[in-house]
Amino acid sequence: IGTPGTAPFGSDLGLLSMANQELKRNGAPVGNRHVVLDHVSSYNLGKLTQLSNVNQSGSTTTLRTGDFDPLFGFTLHTDSNVPLHTVGTSTGQDVNNGAGYAIGSTTIVYDGGDAGTILVGDTIAPASDVSNLAGAASKYVVSTAITAAAGNLVINGPGLLDAVVNTEELALGSTNYRANLALSTDALVLAARAPEGKDAAVEEMYVDDPVTGLRFRLARYVGHHLSNWEMSILFGVGLGNPEHMIIIQG
Repeated sequence: IGTPGTAPFGSDLGLLSMANQELKRNGAPVGNRHVVLDHVSSYNLGKLTQLSNVNQSGSTTTLRTGDFDPLFGFTLHTDSNVPLHTVGTSTGQDVNNGAGYAIGSTTIVYDGGDAGTILVGDTIAPASDVSNLAGAASKYVVSTAITAAAGNLVINGPGLLDAVVNTEELALGSTNYRANLALSTDALVLAARAPEGKDAAVEEMYVDDPVTGLRFRLARYVGHHLSNWEMSILFGVGLGNPEHMIIIQG
């Protein structure tokens, strides 16, 4: 959701409301939802009088501290590392399946492209699909990169929200965007463990974080006129439920 190249919340909170409803429509749990914004989007949010004027917000939080109270069920965060997505170069895709595709489809055979690149994170918008809650074209995120004039476009779950017909145009997003996120925490999966010892450490111990329960290895290494301490953990992050994550383009 949102407009690529334009930071959200320039005039209202509508995109937060839309993100909340889209997650509900996709079956995301109601609790433990978060929004991660880049600094420009967060700046726009802080300027809104609905939040900064105490008589409208009912709170002094934004005015006094610059932080945000929960909005539309989301805990809000600001992150300087929100990535800028650079879109691929391909254009001209059309649905290439006589029966078209039903609601829920995640793989779409296409042709008519120009052999440019379609990248993970690019968006497609079928011409007739206006299932977006604002009555605008729905945008689906591509999950598999491809470079071909014809092939299979794979999109994230829950798949198409409206059926598409054969030869329908698939408009690829052509503007780079900042990938702000609205998500339920069950969208992501974290696997982590403390690394094994058996290295050059002269002493080590294992420490459990009291907040997260994660276990870290704390080890000391010695050298010439120095002693170094290292706290380490092995981890990996995956997208477990992509339908429980919404990109707010900026």
